[in-house]
Amino acid sequence: MYLGVRAVVAKSIERIHKANLINFCIVPIEFADPADYDKIKPGDRLQIDELFCAIKSSKEVRIINKTGSFEFVGGLILSDRDRKILLSAGLLNYTRNKENE
Repeated sequence: MYLGVRAVVAKSIERIHKANLINFCIVPIEFADPADYDKIKPGDRLQIDELFCAIKSSKEVRIINKTGSFEFVGGLILSDRDRKILLSAGLLNYTRNKENE
């Protein structure tokens, strides 16, 4: 994890930024409903349950705002390769594992 960041939740994520996040094992998540963005305040604590399972097989992840006491859905728009890189803990590990196969 880079500086403790595990995921980025945004209205949209540009392709190159998304690739950079994935390479550093930071999960890019987009709001399923962009209106949920306005419900989050600076300093709110967000909890993402079962993120590992969602990366493996899902297109959505449930996010709980522990401060504001509400839930919302985030979208995981990931290719198979993106999923493999995230599950390998980043591009460096993914590349190392492929070389050892």
